[in-house]
Amino acid sequence: MSRFFVPDLMSSRATGTVVLEGTEAHHALHVLRMKAGEELTLFDGVGHVALATVTSPGRKSVDCRLKGEIKTSPAPSPEITLMVAPPKGDRVNWLIEKATELGVTTLIPLSTTRSTVDPRDGKLERLRQTVVSACKQCHRDWLMKIREQVSLKELLSQPLSTPTWFGSLAEPPLGNIDARSATSREPLTQLTILVGPEGGWTPDEESRLLAQGALPVHLGSYVLRTETAAIALTAKALAACSA
Repeated sequence: MSRFFVPDLMSSRATGTVVLEGTEAHHALHVLRMKAGEELTLFDGVGHVALATVTSPGRKSVDCRLKGEIKTSPAPSPEITLMVAPPKGDRVNWLIEKATELGVTTLIPLSTTRSTVDPRDGKLERLRQTVVSACKQCHRDWLMKIREQVSLKELLSQPLSTPTWFGSLAEPPLGNIDARSATSREPLTQLTILVGPEGGWTPDEESRLLAQGALPVHLGSYVLRTETAAIALTAKALAACSA
């Protein structure tokens, strides 16, 4: 069943009606060519989801009527924050899409000594639209949040507030950390994952991460692209949490 993003879904409870407009209406009318009587799913990105029926497809909007109550989906768990030095070009879109599909809670662009990409507000807003599209595709009811860029120096200026892993190219024993060791003492409900730029961390950055108690995680013998490392670390975290 086709899914549509309606940020103000909860405001429709009183009337039981919803109007699709803008890009969502365009998709329904000109891509899917939906007709009166067809069913669809509506979600607001903060866990609320409802079934609806098209009542009146217009030229630029689509009138819908809710079917039943608006339900609430549980938030993604564990709560994963992915802080990553953005890769160049379209590869960041791929990263956003896959991180959304895997259930990352929040993505924060990370500025490091060797960073080469500085996403501005316009770029971040376009990436948020990628999140919406990915949620529609993978049937996720909670949008992945995208925050403003943070510098690694700023992050490490105070104690880390959650358990933290960072991708490391260091050879064992430094990099030979069993990811499950971070979850062996108690269930892991929050985790921050740090991924550096294509040029990697500087020795000083890696030393400071270790001094703050961040766990280095080695991802094998090959040098991975930033977006590949980010997804690999996220998948490893999810596997460790479910073990």
